[in-house]
Parts: sequence; structure tokens; C-alpha cells
Amino acid sequence: MISGPTGRPDAPGWYPDASTGRMRKWDGERWTGESRDMPPWAGTATRKGRPARHWIVFGGIAGLLFLAVSVKALTSGVKLPPRTVHDQSFISAANARCRDILKPLKEDRPRPGTPESKDPGSNEKVAGQVDDVADRLEALADDLRGIPVHSEDQAAVQGWLADWDRYNDLGHQYADLVRGGTQRQQKVAAEGVTTGRRADLFARANGLDDCAFS
Repeated sequence: MISGPTGRPDAPGWYPDASTGRMRKWDGERWTGESRDMPPWAGTATRKGRPARHWIVFGGIAGLLFLAVSVKALTSGVKLPPRTVHDQSFISAANARCRDILKPLKEDRPRPGTPESKDPGSNEKVAGQVDDVADRLEALADDLRGIPVHSEDQAAVQGWLADWDRYNDLGHQYADLVRGGTQRQQKVAAEGVTTGRRADLFARANGLDDCAFS
């Protein structure tokens, strides 16, 4: 079997391989032989087996903070899950609230080729940005939970927001690791990408495009 990054991702796509400093492809069942260079916004290159200085630039906290290439781009060709939310009142209200919070955050993230995309700054600066965004996403998730939704859609919405909770928790974990200068960032980053991708695909499958991270 082709080796790759540790673990079995939930969805097909490209994932970081800390052992090689490259991206590896998971086809949904196994690691394929395909690999490619890390994108230019992935920060300082890995040297002598050590991880890049700020893994968050690759997108450990999914598509929202520093991911210059969207989650949708990273999962091109992946089939959306079945639609499970049909309450149009909930969908409209959720999209409106997500627009107010997510749109500015998406516009603020660094773009490819900019100085900040290549060097996001000190550990403390990056950690502070991650904590700030995670705090805002937590508040938004709580707001979304307050929107009435038809009973038949409640379980699906709760599962989606549980991914948000996990995503935000990973954000705070990542911030703590960055502050401590440890090298465990890759594992948290990889789980963040997987969790964020799952939440993103759910949103797009259910007409919640303004609540998607990409």
C-alpha cells in the first residue's frame, strides 16, 4: 500500500505529508502515488525534516484564516453529500448571518504572492489571529443554533454545527501549539483541514453557500 500522511481522511483530496514536505492524494480508500509541491502560500519550506515555520498558512484552521486557495479548489471533483436540510427559512436566515461574519474574514485572508502569504509574522501574531477568528466563529455557531429549524432538519444541522465546534477547538489548540513553538502543529492542521472540508461540503450541498469556508 502506498504510504502517506498519518491517518485516514474522511474525504478524498490533497493532504500535507510532513515526512516529504509535499501534498499527497487520498482517493477515499487509500493514498495514491500522486504527489505535488506545496503551494506557494504554504509558508517557509520544510528543512531537515522539520515542519514549516507556520503550518497555519497551509490551512490548518481550514479554509478561513490563511488558506489562499479555497477548500472547494482542494476538493475539486469530490461529489457533494446528499441534501439533508430543506427548511428554506432556516437556510435564508443562516446565510444572512454568515454573510455578516464570514465575508469580512474571507476578504482579510492573505492572497497568493503577497508578503503576508509568505511570512505571516511572529508566533504570537499568528496565534492571536487564530484565536480571534475561532472566537468569532464560536459566536456565529451559537447564533446559528438560535435560528428555528424544522424538526426533521434538526439532526443534520446539529451535526454540521458540531463540526464547527470541533473546528474552533482545533483553532485554539493550534494557537497554543504555535505559541509554544512545538512541532505537533501538522496533526492539528490536518484534522482542521478535514473538519473544515466536511463542514464546507455540507454547507454547499444544502444551499448554505454563505456559510461555506471557501
